[in-house]
Amino acid sequence: MEELEKENEMKSKKLKVDREREEEEYNYKTKRERTIENNNWEDEKIKRESELAKKEAETSKLLDEAVANAEHIKELEQKVEEIPALVEKEYTRGRKEATSDLEKENKYATELLKKEFQNTIDRQNDKIESLQEELKKVNVQNEMLQSKLDQAYNQIKEMATKTVEATGGVKILGGNDIN
Repeated sequence: MEELEKENEMKSKKLKVDREREEEEYNYKTKRERTIENNNWEDEKIKRESELAKKEAETSKLLDEAVANAEHIKELEQKVEEIPALVEKEYTRGRKEATSDLEKENKYATELLKKEFQNTIDRQNDKIESLQEELKKVNVQNEMLQSKLDQAYNQIKEMATKTVEATGGVKILGGNDIN
């Protein structure tokens, strides 16, 4: 029992030491993270303040330039007021030119399509004539071959008839003679 109490006491001390160490580590890590975060925040703050200062300087410079260029701006405003009339004038001119160009292109395209269509028709007619001539040739050749075939059949018949007449009858395999 004493051993158990000692063992329990040792475990308790060890657990307490472990917890204290964990707490110290936690506190150290937390403090370190906060320090890092604070440093990062300070860096970010300095960076933002620097950017803000640059932007303020740039804005001030732009404002000074705008004031200095007020006369130039007035001239530009007058030119801007003239723009609608210029746009209308250029629109009318551009429309006339575009219409003229499109009419020319359309005329050329139409003529080209007519010529291409006529050429296609001519080619097809030539092809039809060529195929008709070829068909006639093939028909003549077929008739010629048919007549030769008929002659060949007639010659074979005559030869078979002469052969049968010359041998004096038909012999059937197996040794029986028929007269």
